[in-house]
Amino acid sequence: MAAFVAPLAKIGFQVGKIIIGNNNADKDFRNGWTQQQLGPLQSANPGKNIMIISVKHDASQLKGSQQQHMDCVCPSGGHVNYTAYIFDEGVFLHQGDGGFLNWAFTGDFIRDGDKVSLLFY
Repeated sequence: MAAFVAPLAKIGFQVGKIIIGNNNADKDFRNGWTQQQLGPLQSANPGKNIMIISVKHDASQLKGSQQQHMDCVCPSGGHVNYTAYIFDEGVFLHQGDGGFLNWAFTGDFIRDGDKVSLLFY
């Protein structure tokens, strides 16, 4: 029995390493992907504030807001859905950790660090 279990455990370990490796590659990719999406949106919408986000948030206080859904296709083949907000002004509340994996933004803003809220004007 042990002769059978040991090879299975080794295979499981190797599969786990591949999954974790892909997950790290996906995270690195998404960090850059969110940043890269800002340029074309900003060029197409001069003078507007732009927020791209995939995690829980509150955008109910944005004024003059338009939404655009974006699909990030990761190196592993997985997909992550993002929402781009193109707007004039308002308060945006991010309810994640604040890293660029899950969001990116540009415009005129004041950031309230720990709360990760932004006042765009």
